[in-house]
Amino acid sequence: MSNDGEVDAEVVVSIMDRDPAATIEVTAGQTVLLGPRDTRVRLADMPQPPGATVEMTFASPEHGTATLELPVLDDTFERYEELVPTSSGR
Repeated sequence: MSNDGEVDAEVVVSIMDRDPAATIEVTAGQTVLLGPRDTRVRLADMPQPPGATVEMTFASPEHGTATLELPVLDDTFERYEELVPTSSGR
């Protein structure tokens, strides 16, 4: 997520129209990456099984709303193993 504006923004992340999963601060002029090596969004519950997709919505009053269809991954396949968070926060 990039904030090309001059004011800090809060981006609310939610999955499949459920209650917001997280709120992420994006400083003015900065980009925030989401992923295993970057900013993480912890989810208490995934509404779809691995292999399915979910609609993830990113919304902020300053920049509007964007919805993306994203895959649900787990560590079933070795190539995704390093992408799955562990209890230690990896």
